[in-house]
Amino acid sequence: MRAGARGLGAFVVWIGLIAVACAQSPEQLRALVKQLDAEEYAAREEATRLLTDAGEAGVDALAEGVNSASPEVAWRASESLQEIAIAGNESTLNRVVAALDKLSKNGKPGLSNVAQELRTKQVKLRHDRAAAKIRSLGGRLVGGGSVAMDGGMMMAV
Repeated sequence: MRAGARGLGAFVVWIGLIAVACAQSPEQLRALVKQLDAEEYAAREEATRLLTDAGEAGVDALAEGVNSASPEVAWRASESLQEIAIAGNESTLNRVVAALDKLSKNGKPGLSNVAQELRTKQVKLRHDRAAAKIRSLGGRLVGGGSVAMDGGMMMAV
């Protein structure tokens, strides 16, 4: 009986950590951004994971991190933003792109390229998901179902 109680206790703690990661305040998210520059690799990795798992709620704190003087923080924040944008919906992508565009106008010009790359990646992911759904319903795509970008326009090839 005692082993079962310990297992249940560990499960409750695990669920609690997930709830904390998903419902972080802006202050907690900013504290996690600071952890991206921690001495310990494991602490940096955990902060990166929690910020990425926060999804759209973490966009503002991560955008501040992209603007950090620390290359480690800037890189990790940028990578997390990209993961959030790609995994999220259209609204999430637009929010990340807007944050990157704003930063590009405030002294980080390379971020406008990152924003454009995210748009392109999402177009391809959206296409791939639609193609997979069509195939799962017994449909068939003509031309191999691949996508090419031409001047910002998506074309099936």
